[in-house]
Parts: sequence; structure tokens; C-alpha cells
Amino acid sequence: MPKLDNIKEKIILFKWMIGMMIAIVIAIAGWVLNKFQINENVLISIALAVMVLLSIISILLFRKIIALIDEVAKIKK
Repeated sequence: MPKLDNIKEKIILFKWMIGMMIAIVIAIAGWVLNKFQINENVLISIALAVMVLLSIISILLFRKIIALIDEVAKIKK
């Protein structure tokens, strides 16, 4: 059972991390929309790159969560 508890804790941690990344992406998107008319192309480009990077990491974490949930299902059988 300790292995099962460990996997469940990892799932909880990854879910929290995805939530934080989505909040950061939304905050950056709001900042970009506010600064869009100002000619700060470098900052806007960096912000958009960070948004894309965090989105990709969130998708990878989501896939990891799915794999861990499948592992929990196998352990319970």
C-alpha cells in the first residue's frame, strides 16, 4: 500500500502544478493584452514564449497524471 499512497501523492502534486501553470498562463495573457498596443515587442514575445512553454509542460504533466492513474488502477486489481 505505500506504493499506492506514493502514487496518489504524486497525482495530487501534479494536479496542483498544472493549476499553478494555468494561473500563470492566464496572468501572462492578461498582461500581454494590456501591453499589446505599446511597442514592447521583445517583452511580448518573451511572454508568449513562456505561455507556450508552460502550456506544453502542462500537457506533459497531464499525460503523466493519466499514466499514474492507470498505474493505480493496475495496483488495485
